[in-house]
Amino acid sequence: MQLDKGFNVYLRKNLRKRLKAYRRIAASYLHRYPAELPGSRIDKLRWRYAVLAPRRFLGLLRRSQGVITGRFHLVTLCLVTGTPFYAIASNTHKIEALLKQVGLGERLRSSYEEAVSDAPRIVFSEAEQSGIESFLQDARGQACAMFAGMAQVARDRRATR
Repeated sequence: MQLDKGFNVYLRKNLRKRLKAYRRIAASYLHRYPAELPGSRIDKLRWRYAVLAPRRFLGLLRRSQGVITGRFHLVTLCLVTGTPFYAIASNTHKIEALLKQVGLGERLRSSYEEAVSDAPRIVFSEAEQSGIESFLQDARGQACAMFAGMAQVARDRRATR
């Protein structure tokens, strides 16, 4: 019967974690965030959008006036959806490399506070929009060529068997 006791303990801990997460999410909806958000409160804002379905999240992103993020994948989603953003440097340099490749090096900020203070100027310029469209078109073409090449390698291997 030791197994039964272990499962009950696991179940209680798991439920407790879930309830705590749901309380954080609910609290983030009830809390009104000031325009000047202190760094210690930014983490709470994250919970508000942690459980959105992908379609709802992308719709929200597309309708946003702008995003401030330190996450590489959110920068890529902003590029694809055309959402203006400021990026915060991370410890992997992926964001910096991507921004340099797209020609958006000026979109990098050293801190959330700096990005928030620059938020009134977050809208993409026409030159930035043109550069993003060109980058995305090139990237899609390169991705199609890569997958076509991979498919050809698979067909060639199958034919040699």
